[in-house]
Amino acid sequence: MENLTELEEEKKEAEQDIRNVEAGTPFFFRSCGFFLQNFLPLLIAELKALMVDGEKPKTDKQMREYMHTLAAKTNQYKQSKAELQVFCMQFLAILPTFRLLIKYTCQASRDEVQVLMRTEELLRSRVDNIEVS
Repeated sequence: MENLTELEEEKKEAEQDIRNVEAGTPFFFRSCGFFLQNFLPLLIAELKALMVDGEKPKTDKQMREYMHTLAAKTNQYKQSKAELQVFCMQFLAILPTFRLLIKYTCQASRDEVQVLMRTEELLRSRVDNIEVS
């Protein structure tokens, strides 16, 4: 009996839909209105729940692209890090040489200044009329 009642109601709704279509009232728009009123707010709420920092969730394609760019950046970082380590190792290897070079250059400059000062003393001691500036 219940099935018969349900079937009769469905028949009436279908007949009403046919009359609406024949009368020019688009059933589609009524159905869309029902969807917009009942389901769209739920979908919007679910979408907002999935948002991160105000951005919509990424599609699978966008996520693959992001992962690809992230992998490229990671590789670039690793390469730059390796190059920097090689440079630092090379610099540390030649640092003692630089220290010695600077030491000997300074020593040579000091020696040259001492030679010039001694030469000046000798010249002054031989000639009495040289004025000190």
